[in-house]
Amino acid sequence: GYCMFGAVFFGHVSMHFATLEQTAVTLFAVLNGDVVLDIFNALDDPNDKFVSYVSRLYLYTFIPLMIYGLVNIFLVITEEAYRQSVIQADEEMRKRTDKRTDLWADLETWASMEQVARQAQQYLSPARRELF
Repeated sequence: GYCMFGAVFFGHVSMHFATLEQTAVTLFAVLNGDVVLDIFNALDDPNDKFVSYVSRLYLYTFIPLMIYGLVNIFLVITEEAYRQSVIQADEEMRKRTDKRTDLWADLETWASMEQVARQAQQYLSPARRELF
C-alpha cells in the first residue's frame, strides 16, 4: 500500500519515488534509517503545501507502523521459541521423574526382598544361615 501510494503520489516530486521499485528501495532505506532526512527534504515541495503535508503524514505513519510491525514479528518469534523450550523442558522433566519413580519402586522392592530374606534366616539352621 505505502509503496503504491508513494509511487503514484510522489513520483512527480522526487526521483526516489519515480517507480515502484525505486519506491520500495527508498522505503527500505528509510526504514533502516539511512536516508530519512534526505527523503523528508526531497518530498518537501515549497510550491505545493498539500504535497508537503501529505508527505510528512506519509513518512510519519510509515516509519512507526513498520517498526512496530517488525518488533511485533520479532516478539512473536521469540515467544514461540520460548514456549517450545518450556514444553520441551517439561517433557524432559517428566521423563526424569518417571525414571526416578521407577528407581524408587525398584529400591522398595529390593528392600522388601531383603526383609523377607532376614525373616527366612530365622527359621534356618545355623549352618544354612552362613550361606545367606
